[in-house]
Amino acid sequence: MAAAACLRHAGVAPGDRVVIALPNGISFVSAYLGVRLVGAVLVNVPWQWRRELVHVVEETTARVAVLDGGVHADTARQIEGLTTVLRAPLTGDLPGLESRPARDVSDVAWLAYSSGTTGTPKGAVHTERTMALIADGFVRRYDLGADDVVLVAAPVGHAVGFVYGVELALRAMRPVVLLPSWSAVGFARLVAAHRCTFVAAPTPFLFDVVAHAEEHGVAELESLRIFLCGGAPVSTALLERARHALPHTHATAYYGTSECGGVTTCPLDAPEPKTLATDGRPLDGMDVRVEAGELHVRGPQLASGYWASGEAERFRPDGWFATGDEATIDADGYVRIAGRLDDRIVRGGVNIAPVEVENALATHPRVGDVAIVGVPDQRLGQRIAALVVADGPPATIDDLRDQCRAAGLAKIKWPESVVYVGALPRSTSGKVLRADLPGLLR
Repeated sequence: MAAAACLRHAGVAPGDRVVIALPNGISFVSAYLGVRLVGAVLVNVPWQWRRELVHVVEETTARVAVLDGGVHADTARQIEGLTTVLRAPLTGDLPGLESRPARDVSDVAWLAYSSGTTGTPKGAVHTERTMALIADGFVRRYDLGADDVVLVAAPVGHAVGFVYGVELALRAMRPVVLLPSWSAVGFARLVAAHRCTFVAAPTPFLFDVVAHAEEHGVAELESLRIFLCGGAPVSTALLERARHALPHTHATAYYGTSECGGVTTCPLDAPEPKTLATDGRPLDGMDVRVEAGELHVRGPQLASGYWASGEAERFRPDGWFATGDEATIDADGYVRIAGRLDDRIVRGGVNIAPVEVENALATHPRVGDVAIVGVPDQRLGQRIAALVVADGPPATIDDLRDQCRAAGLAKIKWPESVVYVGALPRSTSGKVLRADLPGLLR
């Protein structure tokens, strides 16, 4: 109530946009509930953003921005010139909230901003109905009930941490535990202390948890029954490791977007080959199709469009949404994402999906992380380079090519050069920042 009263005192009215840029913690939860109580629209974004944060505040004409002390000082000053800034936690001896405004299922409730890895962040417009359906999809598929405890490890500034963590726990009326900042050690300790059972998090988080279990054992993690992994491609090699390192946990990929929430994931009874090598089947009510290699989705949880008009053509008049992701659908209805269509490398007129090559190389025992990037070439247009984070002694280019051969990849897809780096640039949601990769080749 204190957060709601604070927002009301700042002039927030039903339908106003409130930007919340906070790390994981109770301050975010209370600010979000305050937004709900006054009938405003949530706009959650990563607190580490700078230019992007200013862009979102400006684009949404936010009535209020709720900021953490960790937000960059120059960014905070810019935002103070655009709107009212409140510092978390929202507390104080303010007048009480008389009543909660009535809300219709069609009222705008949430602007889900993309991570911005493919350009300027875009805000997908979600209503009360679509936001509820997104969270409910996972609650139903995994039968979250009285014994479940939801752990929020992913940043609440992104859709994963918010809607598959905080909102999902509220919808399921289950306890929620928030990990303030990422570490596998902290994750394991919270799971053990609170008997956490469910988490959805980006791919690097699963990688770290698996490595932690392999080194320290699984005792602290035995209560964890569901680990949904997404936001970035999930290799079969990682899921195979998870199957052995976390034997009590159903670790599986899921596919979703800011525009439609979770679309596919593997149910508990999925055959093991599907769990290891696909992104799952559609959730109830969601339809998928592939046109010219691109995945299209539709269903009742799809956003109504973007807050600004950019790329509005992706929302088709017939109700389908063009995701921009390359995919295949097998005979059993399981979807496999091959990466962004825009990320394709064109070598000698042949389209090559980086994710396919990355998945093959990720299984090499001396490859800790890998990204494939196209290098300009006068004759072929592009050649294939591998950016590799070594796990042990670096593998040679011949080692990597042998790995591609063993995986059955056509020779045209094999890397022609390798550059070793300390780490790959990733967003806070775990996605490789592909626009930054060419700079690592210089």
